Amino acid sequence: MNSIVLFALILGNAAALRLSLLVEPGYMRVGEIIEEQIQFEDDWNGEFDKKKPPPTIRKMEEGIRKCDKCNCKKLPNVNSFWQRTIDKFAEKGQDMPISAASIRGAFQRNYHENHHRLQLAAEKLLSGAGINVFVIGGSLSAGQGPKALSHKSPGCGNRWSDQLQEQLRSQLGSEEWGTINVVNAAHSGTRADWFLNHISMYEEALNKTDIFINEYHFNDGGGRADTSLASDSYKQSVYTMNEKIYKLVSSLPKKPAFLFFDLPDWSDDSLTMTAQESLHYTVAKKHEIPLLWHVDAVKASGHAQMDHQAKLHAHPECFPCHEILASEMSGVIHQEMKDVCAWGVRGKDIVEIGKSISCEFHPSFSVSANTGLNTFKPVDNVGWEFGEDVKGKPGWIAKKGPPGEISFSVPMAKGEIKVEYLRSYENIGTTICQLENSSGNKLGTLELPGLWDLQSSLSVYAEMSLQVEPGDHMLRCKSDGKKSKIMSIMAC
Repeated sequence: MNSIVLFALILGNAAALRLSLLVEPGYMRVGEIIEEQIQFEDDWNGEFDKKKPPPTIRKMEEGIRKCDKCNCKKLPNVNSFWQRTIDKFAEKGQDMPISAASIRGAFQRNYHENHHRLQLAAEKLLSGAGINVFVIGGSLSAGQGPKALSHKSPGCGNRWSDQLQEQLRSQLGSEEWGTINVVNAAHSGTRADWFLNHISMYEEALNKTDIFINEYHFNDGGGRADTSLASDSYKQSVYTMNEKIYKLVSSLPKKPAFLFFDLPDWSDDSLTMTAQESLHYTVAKKHEIPLLWHVDAVKASGHAQMDHQAKLHAHPECFPCHEILASEMSGVIHQEMKDVCAWGVRGKDIVEIGKSISCEFHPSFSVSANTGLNTFKPVDNVGWEFGEDVKGKPGWIAKKGPPGEISFSVPMAKGEIKVEYLRSYENIGTTICQLENSSGNKLGTLELPGLWDLQSSLSVYAEMSLQVEPGDHMLRCKSDGKKSKIMSIMAC
C-alpha cells in the first residue's frame, strides 16, 4: 500500500492540513486524516472559504459526513470567547498570549490523534443540542489559589472550568445552541486514581458527558519539575490508572470524547519541555488520544502564564492562569466546530475497547472519610483516630507511638479491593492490611508504604484481586508505630 500526501490551505496562508490517503490497487479511498500544522508556501493559489473545503478535500466525499443542520453561519470568531481575557491583558499592556494557531499547534504531531469524537461533540453543539463537559484534575483545577506555603489558600473563586462555561455561554446562547454545562470533579491532593476509585459518585453526570478533560498531569507526576526522574514502576502506575480511566470513560453509552490537558511544571522553566515528557504521552499515543500540551500553546509569549513563585506560593496566580486555561479549552472547542463547518465530520470512531465498568460504577462496598465517621466505622480499633491532619482532608489516622490496628467489615463478590491512603516525603510509616474470610483465614496482604521521594503529599491506592467466596470479609490494618492515614475502601 502506497501513501500519497496532499495539502489543503487553512488559516490564510500560514498553515496547512496534511492529509494521508490510503491507496489500494485500482482505486483510491479516504483513510485516516492526520492533522498536522506545517509551514506552507503558496502551493495552492486560491482563497480559503470557511463554507466549503478546498478542492482537494471536496473530492473525498466518501470519507466525510457533512453537517446539514450545523449553525455555521452564526459561529462567532474565537476572539469573541476570549474578549474579557484579551481586555485584562490589554490593561496590563500585554498581548493575548495564545492564538487559534498556537492552540492547533499544541496538539501532537508525531502520532495520530483521533479527533472523531471531538468532532461529534462539535457537531452536536453546532446543531443546537448543547454540550456537556466533564473535568477532572488536582488542586489547580479544583480552584486552589496562590498562598503562603504555611497557610490555607483562599482559592480562586472563578476556576478555569467555570470560566470555560462562561466563555461558551456568553457567545453561544441556549436558544440557538442548546444548554452548555461544565462539571468540575477535580479534587486537591490526589492523582488520577482518586477519580478512578470515586467514579460511581459521578455516574449521572458522566452519562451525559460529551467531552471528558483529564488535567491530572501535574499531580500524576507528583509535582516533579522533571518527570524523567520518576522510576519505571511509578511511570507504569500512572500509565495503568490513566489507561483504565480512558477505557471506562470511552465505554460510556454516550461515547464521550477523551482529552488530556497537560500542564507540566508551573514555572517558566517548563517552556523547554516537550509533550513527549508527559507521563500521559505513552497511553495517549497507544490509544490515539488527543493531548493538548499547555507549553506549546503559550510558548511564543515567552512565559508559562502561571505567574507561579514556587518559593512563596503553592499554586499559580488566579490571573493569568485560570483565564488562559479556560481560553485554551474554549479555543479547542471552537477549533473543532470550525473544522466541522469547513470539512464535516471526518475519520472513524475509536476501536471498541470492550471494558466492563460494572465494578467501578457499582461496587459491592464503598466507604470514604469524606462522607463522615458514621459511614466509615470500623469493627475494631486500637490506636487510630478519625479526623483531619490537613483541613478538609479527613481519614483514619494512626499517630506516632505504639503500633495500632483497625478492622473493617468488607462485603465482597468478585475479589477486588482497593484502599486509598496517604503518601508523603516525611514523618510517615507503612501499614500492612490483611484480608480474611468469615472463618478468619488469611486470603491476601496489602502493603501501604507511606514514604516516597516526591516532595508532595498525595492520596494513592493499593489494590489486589483474588478469588473469594461471596460474602463478608475482614480487612485488618496494622500501623508500624509511625503516622499512617486511610481515606477510603472500595471492594467488588
